[in-house]
Amino acid sequence: EIVTLWEYKHGARRFGLGFPAGFVEIDEAPDHACGRELTEETGYRAGGLEPLGSYVDNGNQRGSLGHYFLARDCVRVGEPLVDDLEVAEIRLLLPDAIDRALAEGQFSVIHHVAAWALARPRLI
Repeated sequence: EIVTLWEYKHGARRFGLGFPAGFVEIDEAPDHACGRELTEETGYRAGGLEPLGSYVDNGNQRGSLGHYFLARDCVRVGEPLVDDLEVAEIRLLLPDAIDRALAEGQFSVIHHVAAWALARPRLI
C-alpha cells in the first residue's frame, strides 16, 4: 500500500489525490525534509528513502526546485500534525488504484503526478 493524501489545494481550487510533500528548510538536506514532511503530514516514518531526482519547477523562471523520493517500508509512528490551513485524509492505496485515480483526473497538482511517474516504474 502507498501512503497518499486526499486534500484541498488552494491553487487548484479543489480536492485531489497527492503525496506527502513540503518545503526544505534553510540548511536542511532534501532527504531529511522528505522524512520530516512524511511524518508531519501522515504520522508515518520511512524505513528508507530512494532518490528519484531533482527538477526545476519552471524552466524559465526557476520557480522552485523539487526533490523527489520514494519512501519505502513506511510504518505508522504517531498521529499527523494538524494544521488549520492543511487538513488531509490519509488514504492507503494499491498502485493500481493510484493509476486509476490518475486516469480519472483525481490528481490536482502536477508535482504529485510527476512524483507518481517517477516512482511507479520502481514498484513493478
